[in-house]
Amino acid sequence: MLIGKDEYIIGKTSEIINEENLKKYFEIDTKIIEIEDKKQKIKSVVITDNLEE
Repeated sequence: MLIGKDEYIIGKTSEIINEENLKKYFEIDTKIIEIEDKKQKIKSVVITDNLEE
């Protein structure tokens, strides 16, 4: 479940946690990255909102 200010979405984590929904529900820019090693894949969310270039 992803709960925003005025609405929510229910579904599988892999389907609802994405850059578009994070922007829509929390008004932040993000980048979802995936790191893979020999045993597993790990996904992480990096907040890119307000980063200076």
